[in-house]
Amino acid sequence: MVFPSDTEDTVWDVAPEDYIAELGDTKTVYIMWGHPYEHISFNMASVPEVSVMKPDGTVEQLTPEEISVEGMDEDGNTGVSFTAYKASFTVDQMGDSVVFVKYEDEEENLIDYTKAVIHCGEEMWTGWDAEVDQQTEILPYMRPYGMEEGFVFAGKAMYNGQPLADAPVEVEIYHTLDLGIEIVELAEEMFPYDPPMVFTRLAKSNENGEFVYSLDEPGIWFVGATM
Repeated sequence: MVFPSDTEDTVWDVAPEDYIAELGDTKTVYIMWGHPYEHISFNMASVPEVSVMKPDGTVEQLTPEEISVEGMDEDGNTGVSFTAYKASFTVDQMGDSVVFVKYEDEEENLIDYTKAVIHCGEEMWTGWDAEVDQQTEILPYMRPYGMEEGFVFAGKAMYNGQPLADAPVEVEIYHTLDLGIEIVELAEEMFPYDPPMVFTRLAKSNENGEFVYSLDEPGIWFVGATM
């Protein structure tokens, strides 16, 4: 998870406006590991690689700083401290800056690539579709901000610069802790045989790596291809 926020204390209260910046602002992004819909967190096992691609295509490598954030563990205990990271950069260009992260957990045999778009400037809609050359990457066909309920989101899943065909594409919306707990408990009651089928919507990329999905409620959505 990559969330922009003002402090560690408000990181879980992330809202769409946190992805908007004024020229000259310092933006801090928080990098955490877990299940965003269920609001379950884990300790990060290694230092992530964090960079930002500016609207003109230049890339700045950021320095991650280890921090602790409070969250909920797998057993439902709240107020637990987890190892996480943060990194900051100055928004020095109008347009869209793409923060991109690589996180590796050798014990879990897992590598996670994540992107987040920070927008600056009225009608400065440049850079949101930039390819940042991650090994696995989602390229959006639709501008990922300014969307409304019911809009369709489409994109292309990529692997090593080539279309990733027949890949599962998971889609989730982020909720605050209290609402997330309420929704999960309701899903477990209604669908005890498979509650996560409500948490994680699933699409599949076609032979060209392309996929589409309707965003049926306002909020912050996560879209990720797995392999």
